[in-house]
Amino acid sequence: MIENISAIPLAYGDFDSDKFTDIFMLGNNGTSIYLLKGHSCVDGKTVLTFFGSRRCLSIVHDFHCHLSNNVYNLIASDFTGHMHQDLLITVKSTKFKSRYDIILVNGNTTAEEFNCNERKKILINNAKSEPFILDYNGDMISDFIVETDDCSLQLVLGGVTDTTIDTIDHYNNLTIDSNHEPKNRYVCLSNLTKIKHLAHPHASGFLNLNSYLIDMTSDLFINGQNEFEYIYNIPQEGFQPNQNGENLYSFPTIASIRGQSSFVDLNYDGKLEHLIPVCLDSDAKSFAQCKQPNLMVFDMDTGDWFSILNTTEPLGTEFNRTLTFIDSRFCDYIEIPVTLHIGDIDYDGYPDFATILFDQQTEQTVAAIFLNKMIDGEKNTWNRIFQLDWIGEYTENVRMVSLFDIFNNGRLNLLITTENAHTNQLTLQSYDYYGEKSLYFSFLRVNVISGLCSDKTEDHKCPNHLAYGGTPPGAMVCFAGPYTDDHCCSVQMSQTAHFALQPPYIIFGLGDVLNVINDLSISIANGKNPSRTRKWNEIIPGSNLVIVPYEPDQMKNWELRVFINMSIYSLVSLSFLLILGLILTCAISILHFREKVEDRIDNQQYRNAWL
Repeated sequence: MIENISAIPLAYGDFDSDKFTDIFMLGNNGTSIYLLKGHSCVDGKTVLTFFGSRRCLSIVHDFHCHLSNNVYNLIASDFTGHMHQDLLITVKSTKFKSRYDIILVNGNTTAEEFNCNERKKILINNAKSEPFILDYNGDMISDFIVETDDCSLQLVLGGVTDTTIDTIDHYNNLTIDSNHEPKNRYVCLSNLTKIKHLAHPHASGFLNLNSYLIDMTSDLFINGQNEFEYIYNIPQEGFQPNQNGENLYSFPTIASIRGQSSFVDLNYDGKLEHLIPVCLDSDAKSFAQCKQPNLMVFDMDTGDWFSILNTTEPLGTEFNRTLTFIDSRFCDYIEIPVTLHIGDIDYDGYPDFATILFDQQTEQTVAAIFLNKMIDGEKNTWNRIFQLDWIGEYTENVRMVSLFDIFNNGRLNLLITTENAHTNQLTLQSYDYYGEKSLYFSFLRVNVISGLCSDKTEDHKCPNHLAYGGTPPGAMVCFAGPYTDDHCCSVQMSQTAHFALQPPYIIFGLGDVLNVINDLSISIANGKNPSRTRKWNEIIPGSNLVIVPYEPDQMKNWELRVFINMSIYSLVSLSFLLILGLILTCAISILHFREKVEDRIDNQQYRNAWL
């Protein structure tokens, strides 16, 4: 428990731009937001006690964010272009049930005391969905899309002060002023899509839906109630309307219930696969009643869905339990659908996921880790399968799980929020799979930050030298994998609605590979501009990379900043070399000393012979 605060993780972000990721926590029955500040683990002024002597988070007492309405979601990014991290908060509508008000809170890293109520502004009243963020026009200022009564895809542009509502149907007709900036903040994109309403809840996102060999531009995934749609961005043309419906697909028809969509490079081929947890029971009313939970992957070449979960025996049999996926409920009003939190948990190079499972025998919820394994026996298109590897047997009544690099050392920890059944007290715990399994694999951590400023310019206006808090959504990272000639890819901040809890960085596992990484490719949102991609070679494993795409259209000027985290292999090698050097130095010194002694004896004998 953290300073007697009953709270649950709401979002991640570097609020004060100090290079350490902070956690926004939701507490006080859903009306208060607290800030857990991340910092160096050697700082003693910390309060997160379950890490023993290595404490890396502390409550910020000068951060005040107490709202009158219940909070449903928070997204931390730069929505104003001021290079501070702003907060986009979704709260319950004051007028209508099942509607939302969207509030923007302007960030400020220099203020001694931060109060949301003094810096907030309502952007949308009575929205029909939660927002998800994107960079629609490629200006490195975050925008968001939400469904309203008047528009199925209402785009709200960041960095625009004019609040005149416009019903322009498409970006190509958007009015531009003399500074090449949109005049209107509100733009309806209804002509882009065939989907009339977003699902509730939805998992819409901003990510590349092609293979990296085709392009690395960020596209749109639109999550409808029974269908989903891919809206592609063509470099120099922008987002293309889906006029013929060829990019409109159906969810698995054999599934009676489904969770949230996720995207992951399943098999190291440089393309993100579409995953969704489902229940195959025809008569199940909820996941809690499901006897056939499964995980499906979408094959875009055929338009079919295939099972990608190991179902040779019922889920949980190896733990003597009967398990299924489960929705999460807390704060008396929030219900989060089944969500897969993606990350390479075992660092073998293939992404895994963490989620919550329901024990149908004890009626308790537990945290669980599924590992991405090579398939044995009958093969599928991807030659991979997910297998349940770990459950938190002693952490029951789980309400939330997510993956987070607590120590800023490139190792993902599982953050688990549990609820006391009697007092409803929420408690935050962690599990270090990497440490518990005694893994010694290397990694690559990549953080693409705002390119609106650089501390290498004479008149820079970056907060704290660089805008670490201005995390641009949709940035794609690929590199040549250590196992094949193909590339492994991932996208930063691709999905942000409904407690997506994606960290503002990407961590790749490298297995036991010690060679340098080649062909690291970084791509950022381009709007209607040409593709913005830059490559680097010879990256050291165990590196924490910060990409500064300053002057977004001048890719040759982008900066790569490298911070080295030594892996155990590197430390062992370095220790061996140091010890070997010390032994050789001692041996040489001894031999040199013996030679000097022998020379002295010879000289003495020579003098004695002639005197």
